[in-house]
Amino acid sequence: AAWGANRLDVFVRGTDGQLWHNWWNGTSWGTNWEPLGGQLSGGPDVTAWGPNRLDVVVRGTDNQLWHKWWDGSAWRGWESLGGATNADPSVVGSSVNHLEVFVRGTDNQLWHKWWSGTSWSGWYPMGGALAGGPDASSWGSGVEDVFVRGTDNHIWRRSYNPGTGWDAGFSGADFGNWSSDPGAASPQPGTIDIFERGLDAALWRIALTGQSS
Repeated sequence: AAWGANRLDVFVRGTDGQLWHNWWNGTSWGTNWEPLGGQLSGGPDVTAWGPNRLDVVVRGTDNQLWHKWWDGSAWRGWESLGGATNADPSVVGSSVNHLEVFVRGTDNQLWHKWWSGTSWSGWYPMGGALAGGPDASSWGSGVEDVFVRGTDNHIWRRSYNPGTGWDAGFSGADFGNWSSDPGAASPQPGTIDIFERGLDAALWRIALTGQSS
């Protein structure tokens, strides 16, 4: 994740099962990896909704979602967000002090939960039949897109617009046949890049341009 120009923060699950962190400060990488604790059962996801702010979500060994954040001066303790998931989660911060988290539930449909700025919502089902974990991205303030690989190995999408809310259901974003969870990022307003592993084991990129509110 990048919370500012020429700044990168990287998170991984270590061989000890805890979360580890390193960062690029504009001139060099941190000398040592920083341990952040936790008991992870998969890979983490991270977002930055503002300068010097980081929010990380992970699937714990209890298969619940857990959250840890950097508030600009210190790392805060692990917070349980509950739920029951069987894949890596996704988190996106589409506006200041707002978070959306997405998981594949044990029923294999998409579930989501959000931070309103003052409190967490409950868990809400969003349908679908997922073959792995989702990934979400935001190309503009308050706008969110979440992508999943369906059991048909095609990419499917749901979108949120602050003026109209969530769309009615998954759009048939039939972008071919894929063999991994998708990755999504927005390099500039109105553009989303999706990255996938193809059936040929190569990395493929899908560019969605001309997105509008």
